[in-house]
Parts: sequence; structure tokens; C-alpha cells
Amino acid sequence: MLKYGRILFCSLIVSISLIFSTFAIAEIPEIQVRIGKNLQKILIEGRNIQRQMLGGKKTQVYQGKKTLEFICKNLHLTSSLFNKFIGTQKNLFVSKVTSTSGILKWNQTPYRGELVIATSENQKSCDLINKVPLENYISSLLAKEMNSNWPLEALKAQAVAARTYAYQKMSLKSNQEYLDEEDSSFDLESSEKHQVGGGFFDETQVTNQAALETKGEVLVAGHGKITPIFYHAKCGGRTFKPDSVWESSVAGYTSVICPYCYKYGHANWKLSLSKKEFLSAVGQVKKLTLKAHQKKGSLVLASDFQDRILLRVYLGEDPILVKKPWLRQVLGRKKLPSNNFRVYMENGKVKFVGRGYGHGVGMCQLGALEMAKQGYDYKTILAHYFPLHRIKKLY
Repeated sequence: MLKYGRILFCSLIVSISLIFSTFAIAEIPEIQVRIGKNLQKILIEGRNIQRQMLGGKKTQVYQGKKTLEFICKNLHLTSSLFNKFIGTQKNLFVSKVTSTSGILKWNQTPYRGELVIATSENQKSCDLINKVPLENYISSLLAKEMNSNWPLEALKAQAVAARTYAYQKMSLKSNQEYLDEEDSSFDLESSEKHQVGGGFFDETQVTNQAALETKGEVLVAGHGKITPIFYHAKCGGRTFKPDSVWESSVAGYTSVICPYCYKYGHANWKLSLSKKEFLSAVGQVKKLTLKAHQKKGSLVLASDFQDRILLRVYLGEDPILVKKPWLRQVLGRKKLPSNNFRVYMENGKVKFVGRGYGHGVGMCQLGALEMAKQGYDYKTILAHYFPLHRIKKLY
């Protein structure tokens, strides 16, 4: 069961001048971001905390600086209580916490908005969800997904891309489309699975400016609909279409040449595998048992180039076509930092030489940095990486 009751004094000093948002909150939708997953204990600190409990009609108020403790270990709910408050959903609202200051602190990080404690899907722990105005979320995200010291126009391009991704997730949630079962109580999570958001102290004057000057702007494809907008660290010379990297296609994407990111980071990365390791990876990608094929002849790789997505592998006379991004999924991002690479045989080893970092779909962040340094504005940057999209202002 949930245990409450231990109230600890804490120190959360917030400058009053920073409390007031740059944005006109009434116009801006709120996003629900999961910031903690499968937690056994949650400590929330704040000033003049208000707590609304599951099924409770009253709100408890704690004056002054306080810490509330929520113990979620071995959480069990009766079926009648579960069905009463959640129905068919996997996540159950347990408690909502707000503060008159507008700031709450969890895990040493202050957050705007309210914090919601919900049961995890397994009902044996808790998730922590931050409900916050979308533009404040975008401002804090810029310091995590990009760099708050980068030029304003690069940050504005990132703001539009990240807002589009978030808004599309919010739309799917509201329409009950394409949701994982565990995703019922939030729009997206703060992780590499979706986007890495920040907290109150990650917002700066320049990130607020980037969010404010692009407020409500998203990218839409030619049919006028909002589709997922992706971005990555460094493409290494060209970007990929989503269906080249993943199994499904997304409207409005095309591969573009990027001459801007080459000067950042290492020029190339390399990997060397034994034939056995390489064939094992190919077998996992193709879901094949390769022992029978290996008996028919030695391994031969067709001539490969950096701009090819498909790799042709011969075992004797039997050709096997392998998508390079699928090899990356099997071998992992540490071994293959990007999908932009070529493969060849040398001295009995299978060698990989590649460029870039990340999946390579959508906006190249280091390319956007260089374009901004060269004087391009955010609309030109977005038009370069998303030539089949246009900017639309939603609010």
C-alpha cells in the first residue's frame, strides 16, 4: 500500500523574479512528461505544497517548505478500486502535487507545473509525471537535446522540431491512436526513447527566447498533417528517410545532402569484426540459421559505398541483402555510432568505416549549428533538412 505521513523540512530557494513565465500560459497546451519510471520511493520538495489524493474530494495543504514522501514498493490495488478509477487503462492516478510557487523539486531537480504520481504498469511501483506548459518544456529541452550556448537560430530550429515531435505525441494520446499499453497516463517520456527534457534551471534567457519566437510553430507535411519530426547529432554528409532506418515510412521525408557537419567531431569511426561475429549479426538481422549457408562457400562482400543502404553478402552463390541500419540495431550504437558507413573485407576481417553519430533521419544538429554560424535563419535550416515540410503556427 502507499504510505504517506513523514513530512520533512527542506530547503528550496527560488528567486521570485524567475517564477513568472515568459509565455502567455492561457494559450499554450500542457504536456504530460514521464520523468521517473518504476520508482520505489518518491520525495517531492516545495513551498506551500498542495496534494490531491486518489479519490479524495479535499486537497491537503502544507504551509512553508516541506518534503512529501511517497512509498510505492509492493503497491497492490483491489480490483474494485482499480476498475473504479482507471477502467481499462494500465496506469492509475494516485496523487497530484502542486505548489503556490509554481516550482516543485524531485531528484535534486526543480520542475515547473505539477507532479503526478501514478502506478507503473506492473502496479508494484510508481511513475512520476510532470504536467507543464508545452513552451516551458521546449525551453528546458533545448539545453538537453542541443546546447543552450549555441546560436539562437539553431535553437529555434530545434525548438520547432522538438515541438512538432511532442505535439504529434500529444495528438496521438488525445485520439487514442498507436499507444503502447504503458503509455496511458502521459504523452511522452523524458528519455532517448522520445526526447530528453530538462527542469526549471535548464531554462535560460536564450532558450526562452528560442521557444518564444517560435511559439506554436510546428512542421507539417504536404498533406497538412503533423507527422513525427526526427533529429540526430551528426549525419556525416547526408540524411536518411525513416523507412531506410526503421520498418515504417513517414510522409514528407527525403534524403538530403549535408555539407555542414563534417568539421565537427571525428571525421570517421571504425570497427573490425571476425567473420564469425559478422555472420552472427547477419543471422540475427535476417532471422536465419547460417550454418548451412556457410558450408556452401566462403564469405564474400559485394563492393559497398557509403551512400548505400543495402549490403549484399554472399555465402557461396547465395546472396543475402541486409539493411545497414538493421545491422546497427543488432550490433548496438557503441559499435556502430551511425547508419552512415561502408563495409569491406581486409586480412580476413570484416571492417566498418563510418561517419556521423545517430540514426541520421531528419535534422542534423551539428549541421544546424554550422548553418546558424554561417548566418542562416531557422526557417532556412528547417527547409534544408525538411524540404517537403512547411511551418504552421498552431497557437
